[in-house]
Amino acid sequence: MPWLVVAGVLVAALSLRSHITSVPTVAPHIMSDLGVSAAAAGMLTTAPLLMFALCTPAAALVIRRAGPELTLLLTLAGVLLGTLVRLGPGYGWVLTGMLIMGVSITLGNVVIPVIIRRDLPSEHASTATAGYAAMMNLGSLVTTLGTAPLADLLGWSPALAAWMILTIAGLVLWAVHMVRRARAAEHPRVAPVVRGRASDAASALTGPVPVLRERSLRTVLGRPLLWLLTLAFASQSAAYFALTAWLPTLLVDTTGASLTVAGALASVFQGWRWSAHSSCRCSCGTRVRS
Repeated sequence: MPWLVVAGVLVAALSLRSHITSVPTVAPHIMSDLGVSAAAAGMLTTAPLLMFALCTPAAALVIRRAGPELTLLLTLAGVLLGTLVRLGPGYGWVLTGMLIMGVSITLGNVVIPVIIRRDLPSEHASTATAGYAAMMNLGSLVTTLGTAPLADLLGWSPALAAWMILTIAGLVLWAVHMVRRARAAEHPRVAPVVRGRASDAASALTGPVPVLRERSLRTVLGRPLLWLLTLAFASQSAAYFALTAWLPTLLVDTTGASLTVAGALASVFQGWRWSAHSSCRCSCGTRVRS
């Protein structure tokens, strides 16, 4: 198994939610310091989600042009750029930084499963995918727990910027992988064929973009199961991000807890999701082995 690929994907996953979920824990500070309403503060977590919806169709085109490795590097570089832009003075800078991060994370959401399917043996792909999802939730847990205490010491803006360390670690690790891959391409070796490896999983993204015929599109859109699955996944995502965005503020308003305590309590929710993904990973592995 290419362990550097696995490590790079897992470390990169730490940055795919953490820079969004860290914002709600300091929302009262943002509203007070920038003089904005609760609706404007909520927009800071809504903006990246809008980018997920709007930019996902274009992500395949970017992967086809740039390739999966470079796309993931662009993802991490974009998240880092968005974090730096978010340090600018005024609400406009903060919102722009969140939009940049939303676009960048959208690329990561699409390309990481492609890399896992392409580079890992099929018997390990489901475990790696579950680990990738769990690491996203681990990043959310850590930032939800730690941002408010850092804000008390440094201020809310430096506290949000402190999590750049996760993104920088992912950038360095993935850059090392890309260098090693480039060197391997210069000196190719005959590699053993791994049974079940989905080596051509990304071919649809790196080759010509398929075009659906009108008849087949009508057939797909006419399937009730498609709409039921879309509704189920959309509802799950909406519930998760709504809780993530407003749970710390609700805890402060309803219980009188400090932001630090509210962030710690909200991190329990993120930890539950992490443990749920870990359990799913174990059960998936059991099913594969059986």
